[in-house]
Amino acid sequence: MSRPDWCLNDARQFGSDLNDDDLAKMANLLRLDVVRSVHCGGDGHPGPALSIAEIVAYLYFRDMRLDPAR
Repeated sequence: MSRPDWCLNDARQFGSDLNDDDLAKMANLLRLDVVRSVHCGGDGHPGPALSIAEIVAYLYFRDMRLDPAR
C-alpha cells in the first residue's frame, strides 16, 4: 500500500532545529493528518490526538534525539 500524497514527509529532513513557528505548523499538519485518518477510516475519536498535537510536535521534532542511522 502506497502512502497518500498528503502524508507527512519523513521527519528526518526537518532535524531538531525547528523554531516555534515551524513547530506550530508541524502541529497543524499533525492535526490535519488525524482528521484525514479518521475520515478515511470512517470512525474514530480524534479529540485526544488533536489535543496533544503540540506536545507530539515538540517531542518528536525538537526534544527527541532521532538518529536514523541507528
